[in-house]
Amino acid sequence: MRFTPSEALCATVLSVCIQISFASPLPVVDIGTIGNSAIFGNDLSEDGHVAGTLDDDTAVRGFFWTPQAGIVDPFEPNHQSVYETASIVNSSGVRAGFYRVNGQLPINGVIFGDQPGTLTPLQKIDGVANSSATPNAGNANDQIVGTAQIQQGPSFRNRAALWDSQGNVTNLGTLGGIVSSAVGINDAGVVIGSSRLGTNTRAFRWTSTDGMVALPTMTTEPNEDSSAFAINGNGWIVGNSNLVHDDGTVITTEFMGSWLYTGGDSVQPLGLFVANDVNDNGIIVGSGMVDDGLGGHVQHGFVRVNGVWTDLNTLIDPALNLEITNASDVNNTGQVLCAATSLDPNVYAFHTILVSVPEPGLLSGMGALTMLLLRPRRWT
Repeated sequence: MRFTPSEALCATVLSVCIQISFASPLPVVDIGTIGNSAIFGNDLSEDGHVAGTLDDDTAVRGFFWTPQAGIVDPFEPNHQSVYETASIVNSSGVRAGFYRVNGQLPINGVIFGDQPGTLTPLQKIDGVANSSATPNAGNANDQIVGTAQIQQGPSFRNRAALWDSQGNVTNLGTLGGIVSSAVGINDAGVVIGSSRLGTNTRAFRWTSTDGMVALPTMTTEPNEDSSAFAINGNGWIVGNSNLVHDDGTVITTEFMGSWLYTGGDSVQPLGLFVANDVNDNGIIVGSGMVDDGLGGHVQHGFVRVNGVWTDLNTLIDPALNLEITNASDVNNTGQVLCAATSLDPNVYAFHTILVSVPEPGLLSGMGALTMLLLRPRRWT
């Protein structure tokens, strides 16, 4: 599970795109919506099921989607509040989400049962009732990771957390700083996320044997912040980095791009794209900024296959009248979970779609080299 990273919205990028040639437009499935609700996908399972959120301006509701049943509300008939979401779905049957009563804190994490409205609360660290527990990702062994809170005096501090199938929690600690968060776990039980370390945020890898270990950074700059976003079955990790500049008056953030970690003491830079997910075949999905033709820039969803980033909008049928703005998840069959907006003013604006990308060995070849050079923007 990954929401659109803020880096994608506050950084124009230097994009080097080698267009991959496909024989025909890629297959697209629009999962629809209810009424005119905006729909946002949060997670994609290996069997093509989607967890996400519906927003109709009066309430935020979680949903699960399958090709057979369509959109199903897992909280119905036991709605807990007007702010609910489904954040995890996988092929082993694990489904989780959270709610906030009246839209306020704390965040209450739950595991959904087989019947709609059947909820098992995620345990909170030290049993502090008014602390938050937020599930972010799960694996095929019914393990869930996310963020839970501990209480330190009057304040709450986020901690990377691991839950078992019964909702029991383990505090994964930090790298030495005051906060941490877990965002991914593979079937081997390797957890990834980010933690404060001194004045910086650092991506980490956690195992039951080694505990929490900081991942290498892209640069040797002392002001680099890094965050891990996803891990695949091979243990490959993708993440993103920024340089933080503080002159004592204004703090600015400079997006440095995404990276891939496959082991050892270094990461592989992936260019000025946001990397959101990677599957076992090495397909990476994310987002990048492109020229909008009006002197500005717009965010598009991208896929990286065989070392090449390609704008997903160039790979779908233009007759769909959709603009893909982000690619958040990819499963091992090549389905990519995308956010898209409608180019038709007469239909609802926000769509969640599945785009099927061929495996790397099935691509039909390479096309023309296209380079788009955009100047990085500092964000204040």
